[in-house]
Amino acid sequence: MDNLARTHTEVAAVTESGQVLMLEGPRAVVRTKSGSTTTARRAASCLLAPEVGDRVLVATTEDGQGWVVAVLERGATREATIDLEGDVAVRVTNGKLRLVAQEGIDLLTGKDVSVTSGTFRLTAAVGTVVVDQLAYLGRAASAEVAKLKLWATSFDSVLERLSSKVKRSYRTVEELEQLRAERIDWAARKNLSLRGENTLLTAKSLAKMDAEQIHIG
Repeated sequence: MDNLARTHTEVAAVTESGQVLMLEGPRAVVRTKSGSTTTARRAASCLLAPEVGDRVLVATTEDGQGWVVAVLERGATREATIDLEGDVAVRVTNGKLRLVAQEGIDLLTGKDVSVTSGTFRLTAAVGTVVVDQLAYLGRAASAEVAKLKLWATSFDSVLERLSSKVKRSYRTVEELEQLRAERIDWAARKNLSLRGENTLLTAKSLAKMDAEQIHIG
């Protein structure tokens, strides 16, 4: 019975509202409605960090310790900050977690951002991705775009097989183009045109020209 009484005495507290006058590190100096001034720490359950001018609810124990248990009122134009220490986990047992903001959402961190899900979807009217180094590991990738532009200083690819099907293809090489292959097979259903200031055809074993008509000169 003595232990129960002692525990009840230790947690007994008086709560009253007040206004935050100043902040002293993790503590807030609050003038209560009764006119007294108390220094209170933010309670663990009070996620919103108090700011100067806020109307708060303060709990004061018999030994003089005070805690800000809730922020009751703040100006609409002032930013609200949820300030937590240590690792934080938000768990939803049944249902979805949705973040909705009218003006935008910013994710800022000095270290890693990790997203793990069964399906990942990203929908936006305009998108910009700036990455210093990018690595993609996957079994398959598929993209459907109406227009695609790529500016790069260097582009390297190592592939087992490359297939492309286009209706029209235009390519401009300002300086040098080289092709190394074991076999090359070009087929045109109509005309095949090769033009150059100097054209050299060299074969080690056999050079053959076959056509119904051959015009030279």
